[in-house]
Amino acid sequence: MNKTFKVARSLTRGTVVTSEKASSYQGKAVKTVIAAAVALAAGSAFAIDNLSTVTLDNGTKITITTDAEGAYSSTVVGTVKGMNSQKPATEQQFDAGDRLNDDVKVTFKGGELEVVGTDKKVGTVDGAGTLSIISVSGKTDTAAKNATLTVGAAAEPVTLAGQTIVFGVSGTEAKVGTAKLVSVDALTLGTVDKKDANTDMVTPGKTTSVVVKAGTNAEIVAATDKALTIANATFANEGTLTFTGSTISVKSDIAAGNYVFAGATTIADAAVEGTKVGLFAADATADDIKGYDKVFKGNVTVDANGSLTAESLDVAATTTLTSKAAAAGSTDADGLVNAKTLNVAGTATLAGASVLGAVNVKNGGQLTLSGAVDAGDIAVDNTAVKEADAKATTLTIGSADATNVVAAKSLTVKGIAQNSGGSAVVSGNAVSIDTVTVGRFGTFELNAKELTVKDLTVGGELASDNTNAQNATLTLTSGSLTAENITIGAYSTTTNTANVDITTKELLKN
Repeated sequence: MNKTFKVARSLTRGTVVTSEKASSYQGKAVKTVIAAAVALAAGSAFAIDNLSTVTLDNGTKITITTDAEGAYSSTVVGTVKGMNSQKPATEQQFDAGDRLNDDVKVTFKGGELEVVGTDKKVGTVDGAGTLSIISVSGKTDTAAKNATLTVGAAAEPVTLAGQTIVFGVSGTEAKVGTAKLVSVDALTLGTVDKKDANTDMVTPGKTTSVVVKAGTNAEIVAATDKALTIANATFANEGTLTFTGSTISVKSDIAAGNYVFAGATTIADAAVEGTKVGLFAADATADDIKGYDKVFKGNVTVDANGSLTAESLDVAATTTLTSKAAAAGSTDADGLVNAKTLNVAGTATLAGASVLGAVNVKNGGQLTLSGAVDAGDIAVDNTAVKEADAKATTLTIGSADATNVVAAKSLTVKGIAQNSGGSAVVSGNAVSIDTVTVGRFGTFELNAKELTVKDLTVGGELASDNTNAQNATLTLTSGSLTAENITIGAYSTTTNTANVDITTKELLKN
């Protein structure tokens, strides 16, 4: 008579009284029946359990997706246990159809959490394991499915460290969705070694590994107006990976692969390498960035110990590229910009070291080379545009630091219109250029301590109708000019306002 009984509701038999033992045997069945009854009453699907914590051991995997009708679906490999969201919470095994709370704490011990073609939120992520975010291809853009995993249960910074993040695409159709990782606040990938000032004990950093499978559009996004920091991460990118943040700090090397940095980006203690690299406005279109393997949608700063290397580097109008010199007394190296071809239509101020091949300052471009410079052929030239569209195009070259060596193979300065042509100013210490040519509507000014050239030619030309002189202008403001050969053309203007000391083997005036 002293037995314990449970009451269960059967959809076919009405109310049934069972023993505790019998009920335990039928636990899952009873739970399923109750869930189904509630679902019928609510008119919607109802998951069996909601877990607030879950541990993914080695060999286990939870996959969250949608079925053919778009309804929530989950599957599990292996045995996964956690705590349910009841009060008080009790231990629960994750079964097919179960849910993870939006603020679930996921502890990885070698397992995997996979999101396929749907959206899922989780809270805290700890330990070493795999986060897989898989979009789904389709025959049309509307048929393709995005996959988004949002991390963080509260409005506080999120750090992912020690995990592998895999982005992929399922299916072979032509249209591909986006696989996206989003944080609810500022986001940091990886941690660095941390030394305790009191004990000198060092806590080793943890690396975040990012894998982008071929053909995948992947995004890593910090919350709106929040920063994204790539502190300690490795990348194996065979698709396209976009970083988005109010600011983006790159402290891990990034080389092979297609990347987009959507936000003002600082390269610090890291090397970013690309073949075709471009700086563009935030609203740049797909056509604008086509063919580039590294794209920055926003301004870029190359900090001390950072470097940006490219076969070709384009600074588009309205964007700014800055490299910084190391602070005085610092053991840091100057920020390095290394480009075989540099095209500047926006603003580039390179106070760090610069190793450049061909340099083209285009219509409206503003280039300042104030650090150590090793350059090839430099052209300040806006003659490719219509006269009505001509904008002042300028180069300032030279360093205030006498230890910085500035050298170039050649410099050509010319323009298409009066007062809106090309101009170049030598304004620092020792500058050496093999050949300087000042052409029509070009201006060249020496306002420095010392300029050394082999050949200096200042020669304008007549307009096509032979009526107007299209003068080239040489202004000597301060310093000294040493040249093997100086040629002053008939259509040129020369001014020596400060009696600059001129040393030359040959001076020709036409």
